[in-house]
Amino acid sequence: MRKRRSSVSVLVWVIVAGLVLVGGVGVLGALGESTSTGGGTAYKNETYQVPPPDSNPPEIPVPEYRSELTTWTRSNKIYSVNVARPVRCQLPDINYASTSDSQVEDHLNQLTGCLMRVWGPALEEAGYTAVRPTVTVYTGNPSTACGKAPSHNAFYCSGDQQIYFSHDLPVTIPPDLRSKRQVVEAIMAHEFGHAIQARTGILAANAIAKQEFHKAGQDSDELDAGRRSETQADCLSAQFTNSVAQSLKLTSADENYLKTLFYDFGDDIGSDGKIAPGEGNHGSGDSRRSWYTKGLGSTAISTCNTFTAPDSSVQ
Repeated sequence: MRKRRSSVSVLVWVIVAGLVLVGGVGVLGALGESTSTGGGTAYKNETYQVPPPDSNPPEIPVPEYRSELTTWTRSNKIYSVNVARPVRCQLPDINYASTSDSQVEDHLNQLTGCLMRVWGPALEEAGYTAVRPTVTVYTGNPSTACGKAPSHNAFYCSGDQQIYFSHDLPVTIPPDLRSKRQVVEAIMAHEFGHAIQARTGILAANAIAKQEFHKAGQDSDELDAGRRSETQADCLSAQFTNSVAQSLKLTSADENYLKTLFYDFGDDIGSDGKIAPGEGNHGSGDSRRSWYTKGLGSTAISTCNTFTAPDSSVQ
């Protein structure tokens, strides 16, 4: 088989994975002290030691052979694992409109502790190295390892394996959803979904495939690959919510608001119909809501295998 390129060249292509919205408390404070639910059922993953944020993580896995592009995305070892439920996350709600950037940054870095308590054991069970990214809240368009950071957005950067959050992102959330619980946190869990893809090799394998489609002028295939990556991150975000819902005392109404959030960020919805289903790179409102709903309803990570799903489900 033909050998693949080096990880350095791949990282030039695997730059940013973001939600695309259009176009201080310590870790113990975030995770809490209790080891059981109010009903007496023990939380899962309590023996897992949540690591500190890692600003110098090991390199992400990159496929060496072309045949791995398909096996790493469609038959990845992560799909054989289930997410634990319920998992403890005692993260307080905050009002993003009245909270300083530094406090928001502290809050989101606490959130990654909850995300790691859910995803760290799953990644390790599948044989992967779990990495807890830092979260940086920024203003303007600062330079990052992935180039200039966009305003009104959040993104995972594979160049340094960290997550970035623009301080003006909340204003892009539809007004009727801005005050709803876990809305911003669900967006960040989507970005963490890209971090999971990075640590499992899915992100690099898919990026190389997209690069080859681009060079061959196969625009529809390139867009399809992008949608499969993004809708998978939607589904993984929902699995996190499902895992910590009992701890956070989320209601079915809260979950319905989150489904609406992902629908509203669909390519066709956010563009006011200028992008038709199947013509964007993140997924239509119906597709994104559908994959988020699938994640809420299952602990099997294979449920989020968008790469074997029919084309009609990732439009």
